[in-house]
Amino acid sequence: MAEQDKALKELDALFQTARTDQPDLSDGLMAAILDDATRVQDTFRPTSMEGAALRQPSLWSRFFATLGGGFGVGGLITAGLAGIWIGVAPPSFLPDPVDLATASVSLDSDPFDGFDLSELMSEDLQ
Repeated sequence: MAEQDKALKELDALFQTARTDQPDLSDGLMAAILDDATRVQDTFRPTSMEGAALRQPSLWSRFFATLGGGFGVGGLITAGLAGIWIGVAPPSFLPDPVDLATASVSLDSDPFDGFDLSELMSEDLQ
């Protein structure tokens, strides 16, 4: 632990020296840096107002960006296709939607007609 504290103190001393020692740049280097920065900044400025209006994103690109870009739209498409697939070919524990659509509904039928309470109770006790 003492070695670690000593290493941290040495590191703090090195950082303090780096903060106090500010190297001076030559005038030629500073001028070259500023010229390069000015040249790069000029490429970001639109040349006219028409150019700025053309760079505005379209309605569809803003809509897709709102959904999360390509990954978000891809996820929505995948989820939709999975929902269609589960609806068309449901797993065995879900009812088949085709059977549900073609089934006739009768108000006179009892949904618990095949169940007997005594049979359910005897199954629980076993």
